[in-house]
Amino acid sequence: MHPFLTIDETSINTHLETSDRTGYTLREAARAVVIDDNKKVALLHVSNGDYYKLPGGGIEEGEDVQDALARELLEEIGCKAEIIANLGTVREFRFYWNLEQLSYAYVARAIGTKGQPSFTDKEVEDGFAIVWVDTVQHAIHLLEQSPLNTQPESPKSYNMTFMRLRDSAIARKALPIIDSL
Repeated sequence: MHPFLTIDETSINTHLETSDRTGYTLREAARAVVIDDNKKVALLHVSNGDYYKLPGGGIEEGEDVQDALARELLEEIGCKAEIIANLGTVREFRFYWNLEQLSYAYVARAIGTKGQPSFTDKEVEDGFAIVWVDTVQHAIHLLEQSPLNTQPESPKSYNMTFMRLRDSAIARKALPIIDSL
């Protein structure tokens, strides 16, 4: 998959220089802009931090990307989905954590019954909830309202900053595909 966006410390603080990325740990993930038959978009609202994110998550050892996406969608939004389009990848270099994250991005359509998510204890503690919003434009607006923070002293908001840039870019890339359906 072709990378369509790279995010690093210079993306969130233009006064910084690009870091030497030697020794970064690679984490791979799969995430999607998921629509239902009415083109409503699935988002996760995290009440502890009051931000939104796309469903998806880490690829486990021995798991392929599409299997990981299917598992994550079932866990986080409670339904199966079929992939409509492959958007490419987003690379994130999180300087303060020496982390390189490679996210495989897709557009998918929910199939079958919308069930209940099965959040982890940590996700429940953070206040995760599934929200189906009316349009991709509304989803982009919600994704972009998350606060920006470049300080490593606040790991949660530093993480949200990368998620905001990544997820809003994925949703923007999905917009013309969903509009054409």
